[in-house]
Amino acid sequence: MAIVDQELESKRREFAVRMERCMNKQNELRIEQQKIKERVEKFDRFVRENEVKRQRALVKFQNERKQQEIREQELAVLQEKYEKLEKRQLRLINKIEDNRKFERYIQQVVDILPEGIWS
Repeated sequence: MAIVDQELESKRREFAVRMERCMNKQNELRIEQQKIKERVEKFDRFVRENEVKRQRALVKFQNERKQQEIREQELAVLQEKYEKLEKRQLRLINKIEDNRKFERYIQQVVDILPEGIWS
């Protein structure tokens, strides 16, 4: 009976050692799971922050594009006004040149008239 008791005691020790190993392995797995969970949470936070940044950048890009379109429209209007003003200026210069012949004629008439005629 002593041999059976010794074997039983030996089996109990082996069982206790195996249980301890299992408990240690279980604790290691729990710790590893916690680390994985923390990494996943950190990555999720990173993804959410990047999404917020991406949305902000998209809104900024859209606003800048609208502003650029407005500036281009304003530039087109100003260019059109400038072209009209240039054409008007050219017409006025031509009109001035056409009227210079009348100025020269009047000046010639004034030069021919005797002095004191107007007094």
